[in-house]
Amino acid sequence: MAIRLLDTLKSPWGQGSNWSVEALSLSQIAQTPQYVSEGFENSPSRPKDYRVLSIRTQSSETIEESYAERVFEKPQDLTNDQDIRFWLRCDRIGIANSETTPLFLLFEAFNDDKDLSWGRLLPVKQPNKWELHCLWLEDMDDQLRKEITRFRLSSLVPRLSLTIAMGDLVATIPNSIDDVHHNLVDQLTAATSGVITDKETGKIIDVKIFTELPEAKQAKSQMPCVVITFWSVKSMQERGGSVDVIDNYVPPPPQVDKDEPRNEPQAAYMRSVPWWTQLEFAIDVYAQKPGQKNSLLAAIIGNVNQQPYLRINAMPLRIFPFTPAPEESASLVSPGRSPLFYRITIPIERGDRRRYPYSPLGINVNAIDKQQDSYVQGPKTDSEPVIA
Repeated sequence: MAIRLLDTLKSPWGQGSNWSVEALSLSQIAQTPQYVSEGFENSPSRPKDYRVLSIRTQSSETIEESYAERVFEKPQDLTNDQDIRFWLRCDRIGIANSETTPLFLLFEAFNDDKDLSWGRLLPVKQPNKWELHCLWLEDMDDQLRKEITRFRLSSLVPRLSLTIAMGDLVATIPNSIDDVHHNLVDQLTAATSGVITDKETGKIIDVKIFTELPEAKQAKSQMPCVVITFWSVKSMQERGGSVDVIDNYVPPPPQVDKDEPRNEPQAAYMRSVPWWTQLEFAIDVYAQKPGQKNSLLAAIIGNVNQQPYLRINAMPLRIFPFTPAPEESASLVSPGRSPLFYRITIPIERGDRRRYPYSPLGINVNAIDKQQDSYVQGPKTDSEPVIA
C-alpha cells in the first residue's frame, strides 16, 4: 500500500507558551468527519481510536512561542515517499496574493543534529472547513528527507488568535488504483468479520477476501469467501477549467529582523490537473450454505451504505452502486451468480510539479494588525472537503 502513517496523534504535540494543544477523539470536536484520521490500535479488544489535534492560540507579540511540534523518538525516513498529507481546519482565512488575509501558517520539518530544515506555507481557503494539504517532498534536502527528527506547525502572525484542528500525518506515493484495492479489501474484511458462525461449535467463521486474478482461481474453493473482480477502467476528462494548479508555497529564508513580515512565499509549485479515472468492480460472495451467503451480502451492502467512501491517498472518494448493461453482465457473470456492482472515480497524477518564482506583495504588518477582522470568522459548519 502506497500510504503509511507518520503520526496518529495518539499523544498531543509539544507547544509554545502561546499555544494550547490537545489530542482529542473525533467525537470531542464538532463537525469532524472520520476521514481526517487513519486511527490506531485496531483489534477486537481495542477498536480503532480516531484522534485529532486540537489547537487554540492566544494573541502574542512573539513568533518564537507560537507553535506546536512533534519530536520523534526515531527519525522518520521519507526517502521513498512523495508527499506528506494531512487534513487541517482553521477559523481564519490565509491565502496567497492577499494584503489583508495573507498566508500565515507554516509547516516545517527539521533535523536538529545536522541543522537542516524545510517548510511550506499553508493556505486556508475557507474558514472552519476541513482542507487536505499535500506537501510535495522532492525539493527537500536528501539528508533531511532520510532523517527527519521534528515536525512543527507555527503562525507567522502571532497577533492572531486561532482555533485549529489537524488530522494525523501520512506519507504517500500517490497510487490511487493500488489504494482502491487495499482499502476495499480492508473495508470488506471489517464488514464480514464476525458475521457468520458455526452453529455446532458457536465459533466465528473467518471470511477470506480475494481479488480475482489468474493465480487466485482456486480462491472460490476456500469458502466462505468474497471475491473482488475489477470490471472496467475508464479514463475521464480533467475536472475544472484550468490546466495547472498552483500549490506548495515555499517560505522565504528566515529574516534577521524578527519584526519584519515573512508571509510572502519565495516560490511556489505548479502541477497539472490530474486525470480522473472511473473504476468499476464486482463483489461476489461464495458460501457453502444459502444463509451464510445472504448474511454476508447483507453485511456488505449495509457497510457500504453506512461508509460510502474509500480513503484514497487521504482523500474521501465515494463508492456508487450501479447496474451493468445486460450485454456486459451476460458474458461475464456466471448463471446463478448475484454479484454487487460498484464504481469509484479516482485521480491519476500527470507528472511532477514545476517550480516558479513568486512575486511578493510587500505585506504591511501594520495593515494586518488593523485588518484582523478581515480574517473572516466563518460559521461553525462543515461541508464538502477542500483540497488545498
